[in-house]
Amino acid sequence: VLDDVIRVGHKVIMADSLRFPMGRFVEGITAYYPLPSPALSFDAFHVAVCELIDKHDIDCVIPTCEEIFYLARLPHVFLAKVFMPEPDLLFTLHNKYSFLNYLSEQIPSEELTVSLPTSKKVSQLSEIEPNDDTILKPLYSRFGRHLVRSPKTHCLTSNDVHEDRVWLQQQKITGLE
Repeated sequence: VLDDVIRVGHKVIMADSLRFPMGRFVEGITAYYPLPSPALSFDAFHVAVCELIDKHDIDCVIPTCEEIFYLARLPHVFLAKVFMPEPDLLFTLHNKYSFLNYLSEQIPSEELTVSLPTSKKVSQLSEIEPNDDTILKPLYSRFGRHLVRSPKTHCLTSNDVHEDRVWLQQQKITGLE
């Protein structure tokens, strides 16, 4: 897709906070800029992104990974230049618990073509049920990272589960992915 964008004449500026991003070496990009880590220094990230937009008169910012969640926290004037859904919808869809609620509210049950697992939030170790028919995963996570299958009482520590790091315990659903 990026090749097509470049081929039709768009100027592509890439920026990333990773130390060795693969995109840095894409043939045809106009420039690459390293950014401060938004997780470690959100204010510096904000300033750097705004400076790049001004310096290159950028029309559209297209996030490709987690930076979308940091960009969603920037002022609304800036968001007009970001290719993404409204921040409230973005966070609703990324939160595994609110996503399930959103699905059940937006789609009539007779039209749902998938089974929604029963789910509960877990913000304390004592709330974890040892149950082979469930899984545990962070409320916010990617690609099944940190997934705990068939959780046991001591599968996580209080450093893993607390009010600021909520997990979801869900009914295990088997079948084809």
